[in-house]
Amino acid sequence: LKETQKQQEKNKEKLKLQKELLSEQTRAIYFLGRQPYLKIILNQQDPTKISRYLHYYASLNQARINAISSINKTTLTLKTTEKMIHSQTNKLKKTQAQQKSQHNKFKQEESHRKILLQQTKNSIQTQSDKLNKLLRNKKQLDRKSTRLNSSHIPLSRMPSSA
Repeated sequence: LKETQKQQEKNKEKLKLQKELLSEQTRAIYFLGRQPYLKIILNQQDPTKISRYLHYYASLNQARINAISSINKTTLTLKTTEKMIHSQTNKLKKTQAQQKSQHNKFKQEESHRKILLQQTKNSIQTQSDKLNKLLRNKKQLDRKSTRLNSSHIPLSRMPSSA
């Protein structure tokens, strides 16, 4: 896009110079003698002088035609470049919109994953707490069982609750 914009600026400068050249050529023709082309031909002056004037007018007219043609080509190039810039700008805007949409989607997914991760951490912590409680209870039961076994009281001697 930047390259196309640089090209457009060059073409604008070129067009400006071409218009200035055409303007100078037009002024030169005006100041040349202000004699219309037909008047010079019909004037019965020196044939070599008339021939020179006619050749000069033909050269100026050809230069003017070339300048106008060049201006038309440059104008067409400018229009084409403007269309390219417009097209590229639209593509960039579309790409930016897609990227923004994708970025938002990724952010939502990231947020969802963070929530899931936190829920998983909470679940693991809860399970870990339950496991630790069960392990403490097991140790406590093991100690009580060991105390009961170490006291050597036979079960038949234990008082019955009946």
